[in-house]
Amino acid sequence: MDAITPELIKELKTKFPKASLYQLELPDGRGFIVRGSSWDEFSRLAKSAKGNEQRLALDIVRTFVVAPAIDAQELEYNQGGEWEPGLIAALSEKIQEVLGYSKEITVKKL
Repeated sequence: MDAITPELIKELKTKFPKASLYQLELPDGRGFIVRGSSWDEFSRLAKSAKGNEQRLALDIVRTFVVAPAIDAQELEYNQGGEWEPGLIAALSEKIQEVLGYSKEITVKKL
């Protein structure tokens, strides 16, 4: 997995000039850089996976993780074992939290 270096961050800021960048670090030391998004982009992504939350988690990770590069085939089928159970869901939830799409809302039926 590529190291997150100042050079990499500079390169990503050039590649995504209008997006905020965030570093997420797993307890085992692996790190990911994710980019911000507009509500419109996130909404389109969520609508495309409507009714299939597992697919949405995959799409969120695939779309917003900008470093290290993710092999789409490996993400989908986990043939190399890089994506242990729960990692995709946990990473997706953290990305949503970082982007401001929190699930911490209480709903009361009236």
